[in-house]
Amino acid sequence: MEADNGDQDQELSDEEEEMEPKLRYERILNDMPEILRNGAASCIAVHPKFIALGMHSGVVYILDHQGNNIRNKELQLHKDSVLQLSIDEQGDHLASCSRDGKVVIHGLYTSDHNQVLTFDRPVGAVAIDPNFYRSGSGRRFVTGIDKVVLYEKGFLSRYRTTILHQGEGPVRNISWKGRFAAWATDLTILVYDMQVLDFICMISRDHDPLLKPELHRCILTWRDERCLLVGWADRVKVCCIRQRDPSQSTVSEDSVQPKEDTSPRNPADIYVEIVSMFQTDYYVCGLAHLCSGSLVALTVLKNTDNSAESSRPQLRVMEPHLGESVERSSDILSVRGFRAYRASDYCLDSLPEEGLFFVVSPKDVIVAKPRDQDDHMDWLLQHEKYEEAVQVALSSRDLKRYTLQGVGMQYLEQLIQSQDFERAAEMCPTVFGADARFWEELVYRFACLRQLRCLAPVLPQGGLDPTAYEMVLNEFLQLDPEGFLKLITEWDPALYSVPTVVNAVRDRLSYEPSSVPLLKGLAHLYSVEGKFDLAIAIYLEIGAADAVFSLVQKHGLYGVVQEKLALLIRLDEEKANELLVKSTDQLPPDTVAERLRQQPQALFRYLDALFRRSPALCEAQHMELARLYAVYAPDKLLPLLRQSHSYPLEEALRLCQEKKTHSSHHLSTQTHGQHQGGSPSDHGQAGRRPPGHHFLQGA
Repeated sequence: MEADNGDQDQELSDEEEEMEPKLRYERILNDMPEILRNGAASCIAVHPKFIALGMHSGVVYILDHQGNNIRNKELQLHKDSVLQLSIDEQGDHLASCSRDGKVVIHGLYTSDHNQVLTFDRPVGAVAIDPNFYRSGSGRRFVTGIDKVVLYEKGFLSRYRTTILHQGEGPVRNISWKGRFAAWATDLTILVYDMQVLDFICMISRDHDPLLKPELHRCILTWRDERCLLVGWADRVKVCCIRQRDPSQSTVSEDSVQPKEDTSPRNPADIYVEIVSMFQTDYYVCGLAHLCSGSLVALTVLKNTDNSAESSRPQLRVMEPHLGESVERSSDILSVRGFRAYRASDYCLDSLPEEGLFFVVSPKDVIVAKPRDQDDHMDWLLQHEKYEEAVQVALSSRDLKRYTLQGVGMQYLEQLIQSQDFERAAEMCPTVFGADARFWEELVYRFACLRQLRCLAPVLPQGGLDPTAYEMVLNEFLQLDPEGFLKLITEWDPALYSVPTVVNAVRDRLSYEPSSVPLLKGLAHLYSVEGKFDLAIAIYLEIGAADAVFSLVQKHGLYGVVQEKLALLIRLDEEKANELLVKSTDQLPPDTVAERLRQQPQALFRYLDALFRRSPALCEAQHMELARLYAVYAPDKLLPLLRQSHSYPLEEALRLCQEKKTHSSHHLSTQTHGQHQGGSPSDHGQAGRRPPGHHFLQGA
């Protein structure tokens, strides 16, 4: 059973975010529905072993926590409404009291200590000693009618009685935990030390005295042996029993001291401190605690419109503070017949260590449990908090009904429905990893939506059918040529069929023959296929110099360069010359010079670069370079003539005379000396000298 969130008195505003429930709810089934169909529940007591359910008929049922009748029969202990049940710590004995005036001590496994007390009026409260099961404990229990009486076995196993308190009217509730007990009359709450039989403190009623005590029964619940939770009408208190430090001499303002000293011990040794006290907008029908320190309160709304019908009960989780509480969740419960019930018709008991909270109404028993990770996931998905749900699925090992892939698929569907395709694609690697089946299905899904471009950056690089990658490339080809070019340069060609993609590009180019990205893409694919001549032809056509030179150097395509040399020079002369100068073994200067003679300036710059790198590289072209220097760089002519001896001196003289250089006379003189048979060695020169040596030195 789920909490009912549909009948809330006020709708959440747009700005207010709904709180996630802290608890989940189930109706107890099995034998329980049949029991409640034949009668009405009046009270409950729970133990780690079982549930004791008291009925208005006087019957007490013993059931397991799932609602199965353990004893296969009812305990007909009373003839009228059972008003309170109490179980000892071991779960061996049960105490009950009833409107029929009886108190019954019933052994669940033995009748040795069974006891029935009969009074002439209803008995409103009973509590059994938690240690009742122990031999030598005195088999004690306490009853409450108009006074609180302790029953204890003494000599010859006869019970003796001790009046613990009287004079304040009917006793409505008694609760006993360990050493301490507490009870409530219509006027006060008393906390009692059952070890020394002395009261510790009295807490006076502080709610509206017009509220009828029989309709607003005081709730007493022990969080542990020294912490008492009190809920009375619209007031809640958390009371802690303290042991005073002997060195302290003052009393805290929030502590409650005994009215009088009636025991041998110093009454100031133990005191009660109210650590939290606050008023509520509702009436408290039951109190329990979560192990986290929060309180669980069963509540009903105050009837402000004088309506005869009651509202649904609510189970609230709150954090108690000194003068207030912070509500963490509030769940409206779907209780059968709630309209006819009052606050006194509900009760709550719990097993906090097991995370079980039992809500009882006359025709319903509901168990509340702390929500687990699956419940948390239910709520996140119900409220479309998909991103947070994915994070929980990633980090939690406690999910039983959900998987990361299942949650991720719901998130994916939501993102696709909202057309947030980029975000949908981004979350897929985290959720689905390298699951090839999922990715292939997703490719087809995104293809139908024409959103494969969003999927491409996160697509696994390998492991999928080549068709999946080809579909992605085709969408880019049709809608984003630049993206297509980027993708084929980034992806490993082994992912897809290169011939298939080449055909697709060629088909697309028939509609856009001048598309540079498509041409570059086709050239790249040709180079992948090893069709370098086709690739370079395309690069040259579109002027992609960098691609040409990179391809040539990477694959040694010097033969292709030789055929396209003139075009390459026009494309980027500087890079072309750099390539030619570095590759004289593959591209001999004689061959290059021959192909560039129709472009004198290009030839000049090529030979000049070659000469600057090493004069020996173009020795056969020195005279040709001299002619080009004379035309394009006269200032470089003399340095060439000084360094080189690979040119005819007469032709060099004629070249200088044609250009009317100022050194023609010196070159003529040197030429005459050469014709007279002189040589550098005849003049005492050591080593070989180049022709025109004297001219060059005097120049």
